[in-house]
Formats: sequence, structure tokens, C-alpha cells
Amino acid sequence: MTVETETALIKLLEKIEQKLDKFIETTNQKFDNIQKDLTDLKVGQAKLEGKVETLDVKIENLQKGQNKLESEQKDTKNEVSGLYKWVIVLIVTSVLSLGNIFLRIFDFFSKTT
Repeated sequence: MTVETETALIKLLEKIEQKLDKFIETTNQKFDNIQKDLTDLKVGQAKLEGKVETLDVKIENLQKGQNKLESEQKDTKNEVSGLYKWVIVLIVTSVLSLGNIFLRIFDFFSKTT
């Protein structure tokens, strides 16, 4: 092998080495970017999971509140139903009392005439 051939081969190997170094550097930068993006995704996922848990708790609390309201609504209906019965009893009692009063008045006037 001649000196010129060796020099040409050395230059060619140096170019190949430079290109490999650039390729490795570029590849490392891309991997760094991918790693950063992956880390950002993990952080975002953790934040979303926290928000989902918070929403789950809020939904659970809303369901508890709804169940309580439904229970109170049933209780109120029962109380109103009981009040209706008392109102009817009071009205009937009042009507009977008024009827008794009218009978006494009628009886009084019947006896005086």
C-alpha cells in the first residue's frame, strides 16, 4: 500500500468517524428529547389522575347528597300526608260542630215559635 492510499484511507476513516460522531450526537439529542417528552407525559398523567380522583370524590359526595335529599323528600311527603289527615279531621270536626250549633239554633227557634 502506498502512502497516498494510506493517507486517503485515513482521511476517509476520519470523515466516517466525524459522520458517526454527528450521528451519535444527533441520536443522543433525539433520545434526550424523547426522554423529556416522556417525563412531561408522566407528569401530565399524574396530574390528570389526581384530577380524576378529585372528581371521583366530588361525584361520590354529590351522590351522597342526592341520596340524603331523596330521603328527606320521602320524609317530607310522609309528614305532608300526615298533615292532610289532620286537616281533614279538623275540617270534619268543625263541620260537625257547626252542624250541632245550627241544630241547636234551629231547635231553639222551633221551640220559641
